[in-house]
Amino acid sequence: MVFPSIGEIAVQHPVSIVGSASIAEAMQRMVEKGLRDIVVVDSNNKTFSLFTANDLIYLNTHGLDLAQPLTEYPCRALPCFPLTTNILEVFGQLCDDDDYLGVVTDNNELMGIVSYSDLISSIDPEIIIERQELYDLFRLREIHTTSAQTPISSVLCQLELIDDCIIVVATDLPVGIITTKDAVRIIAKQLPQEMSVSEVMTQPLQTVPHTATIREALEFINKNHFKRIVVTEGNQLLGVVRQRELVNLAYSRWAEMLRNHAAELQEVVMLLERQTVKLEHLATTDPLTGIANRQKFEKRIRQELYRVNRYGKERLSLILIDLDHFKQVNDNYGHPVGDRVLKEVVELLKQGLRTTDLLGRWGGGGIYSDVTAYWFRTCRLYR
Repeated sequence: MVFPSIGEIAVQHPVSIVGSASIAEAMQRMVEKGLRDIVVVDSNNKTFSLFTANDLIYLNTHGLDLAQPLTEYPCRALPCFPLTTNILEVFGQLCDDDDYLGVVTDNNELMGIVSYSDLISSIDPEIIIERQELYDLFRLREIHTTSAQTPISSVLCQLELIDDCIIVVATDLPVGIITTKDAVRIIAKQLPQEMSVSEVMTQPLQTVPHTATIREALEFINKNHFKRIVVTEGNQLLGVVRQRELVNLAYSRWAEMLRNHAAELQEVVMLLERQTVKLEHLATTDPLTGIANRQKFEKRIRQELYRVNRYGKERLSLILIDLDHFKQVNDNYGHPVGDRVLKEVVELLKQGLRTTDLLGRWGGGGIYSDVTAYWFRTCRLYR
């Protein structure tokens, strides 16, 4: 297919927790697994939702009870789609960095999730203008900074408002970063709210120079599993670029094409799928007689030999038939007549075949067939 299914790019077996569990238990699981979000599954395993780091920050900031079950908190619903769903059909569902899609089996079992990060990891940097620099392409996002001595309580309040990250500075130099993922760890450990942010920040701060290309930015995010990159010029902070900007850049033309030509693209996908089936048929079919060619026959023989060797109770035999005086037919009457003879022989052989049998041409004047019986299997090879 031209575009992959969501099952092909999904992160499989996502970490989940039952809805009857407490928020505190969900928080501990997130800390153990290093997660920003966790999937909440209802008791019937029929519906799914997300409990996020932002939810936890809100609960902590407002002093709400973390012992309450997840079912009593309005977690965001996780929209789910069958694993065979084409990306074309759900592309518009992923509108933000924190959006996810659930991927379910035919039995509605959650087998994976798809996020913006998954789109990032599937981007081929070759499709993007490699020499274009970050500074030229983006209207860099405002950077939120705080002093290294700022207490944790103030930082958590800031995170609730900006829903992004905060850069920690000391003597005007960036020294670390606090993200929503760090906030989960801080809240779970019940650290003193007056503790300075410098004691809990992620450090050292990893940055990308403003001269970096889009290709380098993508490789940086993929390698470090970041949701954003901090852009600098020397020691000066210039801005923050989130995954969303990179995705929008890489897929801007694709997204526009989807909006304007979704129906046409679906037709193209279906056409290409039909063409693939046709090509597979041509690759295994003799063009003159329309029966299996040598390639398909040899594959079938290997399968039959494996089956016989494995089970041992069945027999395998080959019958080789040569068309008498076939060369004289070609020499005396011409190849068009010889071709007609081969086709008529094929039609006669087909009359004695069952639906499970395979009839094919070995090459030249050769024709072969394999025949399956109940307790034994016979392969007849005609030549």
